[in-house]
Amino acid sequence: MTGFLDNLVREQYAMVLSFCTMLMGDRGEAEDLAQEAFLVACRRAEEFDASRPAGPWLRGIARNLARNAARRARPVALVGDATLEWLEEIHQRIESRPGDQWADKLEALDACLAELDEADRSALALLYHERCSYEEIGARLKTSLANVKKRLYRARRRLADCVLDKLRGGR
Repeated sequence: MTGFLDNLVREQYAMVLSFCTMLMGDRGEAEDLAQEAFLVACRRAEEFDASRPAGPWLRGIARNLARNAARRARPVALVGDATLEWLEEIHQRIESRPGDQWADKLEALDACLAELDEADRSALALLYHERCSYEEIGARLKTSLANVKKRLYRARRRLADCVLDKLRGGR
């Protein structure tokens, strides 16, 4: 059992931690959640289908733990279901690509997404996950078309600058 957990942590910790950081919005809370997710995974090792990738299984465990924490009124910056689905889609697309270079990029992206405010994350999720038009985003966020364009432009710039900075070893 220890070997299973050791391999799982070695191969998946960076991905799970970045996912948890996005869920929690706080690095310390994310580290606690990631550790708890791996402990649950160890206890449920017999449920894991080794013919399938471990990432989606581990993210599901982390997501359920975060939801349970929110129900217990523990302070959690849990994002909405649409954003969770969008994050899962991003992780799956990156995981399906060959090469380890994606792990660093994914971790940087998730860390930077967590640094954005909720309104920016929501606007990006509506645009890229739900594929809403700028007008639809404005209606859903109750803001003008000009503000939507400005928010998305600034959010993408901040996200791109942050990811590049993190990949270069900054922040």
